[in-house]
Amino acid sequence: MQKRNSVPVLRKQKVKSRSNRKLLLLLFLFFTVILVVLFFNSPLSKISQISINGAQVLSEEEIRQALSLNEGDRYFFIEEEAVLEKLNVNNVIRTVQLSKKFPGQIEINITEYPIVAYEMNSHSNQMEVIFSNGFAKEIDNQEIMIDKPILTGWSDGIEDVKKELSLVLEKIPDHLLIEISEISPLPPTLSYKDKIIIFTRSSFEVITTVSYLEEKILYLDNAINKLKQNEKVSGRIYMLDSDTYEPIEIGERSQLNSAEESFGIE
Repeated sequence: MQKRNSVPVLRKQKVKSRSNRKLLLLLFLFFTVILVVLFFNSPLSKISQISINGAQVLSEEEIRQALSLNEGDRYFFIEEEAVLEKLNVNNVIRTVQLSKKFPGQIEINITEYPIVAYEMNSHSNQMEVIFSNGFAKEIDNQEIMIDKPILTGWSDGIEDVKKELSLVLEKIPDHLLIEISEISPLPPTLSYKDKIIIFTRSSFEVITTVSYLEEKILYLDNAINKLKQNEKVSGRIYMLDSDTYEPIEIGERSQLNSAEESFGIE
């Protein structure tokens, strides 16, 4: 019997794919980097629009200068806390919110402190608006529509009383505040350290205090109406611990302080 030659069977060698995987990974990373670079250099990665809402007294230019943001700046590298901090230090702004809308939109929503009064700056002869936090800001006299009381005679030494007055005026409804045309300080006494005189649009004067004002103004309209019903079309109303009325002649307003002394009013 003839012997058969045995030929060894060759095993199939496994294809080593490790090097191919590395190559694919490197190619993926390379193209990813390219895409990222292209994206961050495209208009999609930049601020395309900045919208500012809610500002009444502050101009858009003032807000943009404080923001230090402009169209074309990097959208993804905005430090929101730093931006908000720059606006929060502004004495006109009560609250501010920043929101981002992709692609490239920045929205700034601002709430200002409400205007509670006006005052003429004695140094610049420029009208100022007084906000509820007591801060004053000059405005263009040509743009003024006086719909709040005017503060007169407030010297630099009584800022605390003026600030407290501003806080109180914010709490008074507009339909009551509209009756007040002017508010001036009066010399403090032992009993009343924050005394003020109010001049109404109906030709009455009201002596009260900043601390009493929020409570007493609720009754002012009724007091004036009752006086008019009794044919008293002008005069001085004292709204302090007790409420009293004193008739005065026209032109007597400038003599108030001496009159108070003669009546022994505290």
